[in-house]
Amino acid sequence: MTKVIPLLDDLRAGQPVAVTFTRPSTHRTLQIKAPLAKLLPARMDDRPVIARYLLDFTADVDAIMGGSQSALLRAALGLPEEVNVRLVLQPTALYEQTPGPLAGQALVA
Repeated sequence: MTKVIPLLDDLRAGQPVAVTFTRPSTHRTLQIKAPLAKLLPARMDDRPVIARYLLDFTADVDAIMGGSQSALLRAALGLPEEVNVRLVLQPTALYEQTPGPLAGQALVA
């Protein structure tokens, strides 16, 4: 748990941030870059979104691992009601990071 604190401190200080999102079953990966991030208290209406993400992510990993990692994954990711912070980004860049010839290419809206 102590390793998380420097990350939260950096986010509170307004440090630049790059966040990567991956779908394990397809390796589809996107990276968002923002010059700063705001760390705010989580809201009650965040919980259904978090719950859906956890369900979808766990199901995706289970699909490629035969369901053998569900309990471990849920324990590592925690529960929606345990989330107490919200990360708000103002993205300035979005990149394709899926392995392959387009990796690193900037995506345009």
